[in-house]
Amino acid sequence: QATGGSTAAVAPLCAPPLLAWLYIFYRVGDPFPVDSWQEAAGGPDSSTLDGAAAISGRVLHLCINRAGIIGVTLTAAMSGAGAVTGPAAALSRRLRPVTPSELRTAERALLASLHTFLQGSHRYANAQQKHTA
Repeated sequence: QATGGSTAAVAPLCAPPLLAWLYIFYRVGDPFPVDSWQEAAGGPDSSTLDGAAAISGRVLHLCINRAGIIGVTLTAAMSGAGAVTGPAAALSRRLRPVTPSELRTAERALLASLHTFLQGSHRYANAQQKHTA
């Protein structure tokens, strides 16, 4: 292996943090309305499978329920946060102090475009008068 450690030596170091994370993930789902242990995978009297398969089916069912509910909840929270902070961030980038020189440049550009528009309007009016006369 690239790190020089074997899987057998690393597994005891990785197992406790992984199990702790899974326990915390499981506990985070407690406030949400998911199936209880007895209701998962067909109820407590589900005798169609042997013991190990029934337990693994229940665990899988509970984990998928909790992962789905937690995922949807986190997605909704992040979407709401983005809907609030997105416009604020965009406005803060655009709403910056304007210097007097930038204002004069914008005024000159506006007056130039207004002048061009009025010249075109006068030409159009003169051409229309010549055409009707």
